[in-house]
Amino acid sequence: MELEEKLQMGVHRGTNSWAYRNLLHFLQRHQLAVFENFLKHNLERYPPSIDIDHVYIHPLNKTLLDIACSDGLDEFVKLLLQFKADPNKLNIAHNRGPIHFAAESGHVNVLRVLLKEPRINPNLEAGRETALHFAVRRNDTECVKILLDHNANPNIPNVKGATPIHVAAITGRLEIIDTLLNFSRLAPDLDHFSDFRKQTPRQLILDRFPDFQLPLAIEKKVDFNLLRFYLDANDEKNFLNHLTSINDDASREINESRLITIAASKNFCIAVRELLKRIKNREIDVDITEGALVAIKCGHPEILKELLESNSLKFTEEMLITSCRELGFSSSLLGTKQSDRLDCLKMILDQPNINVRCQDEKGNTPLHYAARAECTEAVRILLELGSYLGHLNILGVPPIAHINRGILQEHFDECLRSNNECTDEYEINFDYTCLISQTTSPIDHAEIRYDSLLGINSAIKSSSEPEMYVLHYIALDRSLKNLLKHPLLSSYLYIKWTRLRQILYMNFFFYIIFYILLNWYILTANKSKLIIRDSDLNMNKTEYSTMEAKFSIWEGKNVLWCFLITFLILLSLREILQFISSPHYYITNFENWIEIMLILLTIAIVIGAGPPIGALAILLSAWELVILISQHPRMSTGIEMFKTVSMNLMAFLLPYGFLILAFAMAFFTLFRGGEDNNFPNPGQSLFKTIIMVTGEFDATDIPFVLHPVFSHIVFILFVFLIAIVLFNLLIGLAVSDTADILSRAELVGLISRTKLLCYAEKIVLGSSIMKSPKCWNLLYKYQVFRFKFFARRILLFPHYLPHTKIIVKLCKNNKIYISGCTHKTCNSTSLAMDSKIISKSKEILSTRGKITEYEKIMNALQELKLNITSLTDIMDSFQCSSAHR
Repeated sequence: MELEEKLQMGVHRGTNSWAYRNLLHFLQRHQLAVFENFLKHNLERYPPSIDIDHVYIHPLNKTLLDIACSDGLDEFVKLLLQFKADPNKLNIAHNRGPIHFAAESGHVNVLRVLLKEPRINPNLEAGRETALHFAVRRNDTECVKILLDHNANPNIPNVKGATPIHVAAITGRLEIIDTLLNFSRLAPDLDHFSDFRKQTPRQLILDRFPDFQLPLAIEKKVDFNLLRFYLDANDEKNFLNHLTSINDDASREINESRLITIAASKNFCIAVRELLKRIKNREIDVDITEGALVAIKCGHPEILKELLESNSLKFTEEMLITSCRELGFSSSLLGTKQSDRLDCLKMILDQPNINVRCQDEKGNTPLHYAARAECTEAVRILLELGSYLGHLNILGVPPIAHINRGILQEHFDECLRSNNECTDEYEINFDYTCLISQTTSPIDHAEIRYDSLLGINSAIKSSSEPEMYVLHYIALDRSLKNLLKHPLLSSYLYIKWTRLRQILYMNFFFYIIFYILLNWYILTANKSKLIIRDSDLNMNKTEYSTMEAKFSIWEGKNVLWCFLITFLILLSLREILQFISSPHYYITNFENWIEIMLILLTIAIVIGAGPPIGALAILLSAWELVILISQHPRMSTGIEMFKTVSMNLMAFLLPYGFLILAFAMAFFTLFRGGEDNNFPNPGQSLFKTIIMVTGEFDATDIPFVLHPVFSHIVFILFVFLIAIVLFNLLIGLAVSDTADILSRAELVGLISRTKLLCYAEKIVLGSSIMKSPKCWNLLYKYQVFRFKFFARRILLFPHYLPHTKIIVKLCKNNKIYISGCTHKTCNSTSLAMDSKIISKSKEILSTRGKITEYEKIMNALQELKLNITSLTDIMDSFQCSSAHR
């Protein structure tokens, strides 16, 4: 039976006798630094390997704090209190508390340290006596003064009915009596307490010292100040005793709200309960919000529960913000556990009509604080209740910046729901609540009406924040971007793309026409100039036929010129509207600068620029066409591969450019002046060398005869280092980049689509830098036009998805249904979800709740570790017992 009990103690309490022996050894030898390091090391474990209030067995029968107080080790006392040793723990064997040991031994410095501790109760009773009784009996005036300065109560009687002033009067210590009367913060009661002889302190004092001047007798009265005194002194027992003795007249002067706040800070649950009963019985309106906030800040869930269950507490958003903020201040060394603060948060979140998207003056939401505190459970709960991942505070930081990838993965998995797979009505639900911007909220079904042209609920104001911010942040974060392949996010991108693709297709076909007209015009213009030049040379011979050709060419060019000018104006108007809508995002986009250059070159060509401008315009127009083609999901991977390889090759070639330049200058120095003159100047030499890098050596034209030996050596070095080594390195780099992109082709396509949709949203929603009211008035009509014809197409919430959810019917070819809309036209579209997304969703749903083999192994190892630790502790305990015997 004894073995079984020790086993239970080993498992549940983590007994570590070896650590306790070391701590006692360091304490008794006054080795403070070693004691501190050892204590900190064992307490910072999770869970802590020792109990700081552990009671040592006979002959000590004391805790570490008791020993330090008895021996006057004030530095050790201070250290133990910092590590949250209980200053009010009663020693049953000695019938003392730490403060009694210090007062009994007269250790003034220890008393000062103890009484500075906020948790200390200076009126702690042990054997019905307080520390003040011990100090008076010891005739220690300094200890008495210190205790009185820290709210020690001189009116607490012991088991014989004697208060400290009784004891001083009986022993005839006039100095102590004078100290009690003059230094006590609470006036000593000389007339209402009688000892076992039925004598009051006044009678005893006058009998022993007839000439001593005593204060006049006063009526004993319980008021707010007296009750607050007991709470400040951590004396819940006397507080409750006096609270019940308050008469009706005095009740009107009692500030219950303030008393509840103080009691909540002290974690006096019974006191709070009694105060709430008084409020309920008196039927008065008392604001106890401050008390609730104090309970949250101190991490006292029992107090908060009492306050929430009362009808007097009016819930505020500040409570939710505070409960999440305090999660980051939890520490076992600070006396509060994150589990207690988490319990407070759960109680608040259980309240009806809770708004988890509220924010404080810094723009932080509850999710900001929970994520910053790395409290996984709090983050999970807030996300389940609809917190937004992308809300920016005043510093521009979203909550997702502090959330672990695994937590996001788990939440996204939870956003997928399905019904019975065996039925014909098998469906998968996608919930996008966590992606809704802060200013958008799901709308009620009664508010929904359908607009056949633009979408749903045209009367409701659109969100002022982009819906793509969360996905854009994920796409740019190295540790998170793989989450884009999750069915929840990829389906969201798919829906957004299907809403926008018609506009993109129209833009693409518009540009195709402009591209054809521009290139046709450039080629035609060059041809006409060539014919005109030839006709000028042969004017006398074929004057009539040449003039006729010139007239026919000019007539066709004039028609083409008109069409080109028309499309150029439309293209310019498109760019101007984008700039007006969002100047910042427009200017910072490099592709827009290509379009601006193309427009300028086209204008130059129309007014008669030469062939070099035309050639540059052809190249830029082709590059812009490639960019537009890359907007299609199937083409994005190839274009991204081209851009990535190009940028990497340029970055790789940059340090080797000096080597190529050196060879070019070397060839110019060695081969200038030859018969073929292939290297006439440094510029031509550099151009020739760059061509030679690709393998076009043309060695027969190089004049090696000028310097036959050295020139051959330099040329061989060039062939080996540049043509063979460097060129093959470039090929290998290109192949490596290509293979890497192909291996993550799906992710590359999703990132490209995310960037495109994000840019489209920014342009549509706008961020104009023109702040004056006049500018806004001028653009008002354009703003209305923009939202009606573009915002409704690209924004999903709350118009297209009123309840932030979609339903995919697998038995109906993956057709998408909009949750929360019953109108016939809401779900009349033929849009179907991508089959790859559905396959991944089914895989996640099928594996949900299953424990992997890795988790099974880790759980088994953890259990084995706990058993070994318990057995080790039991063996140490038996060895310790044997040593004492």
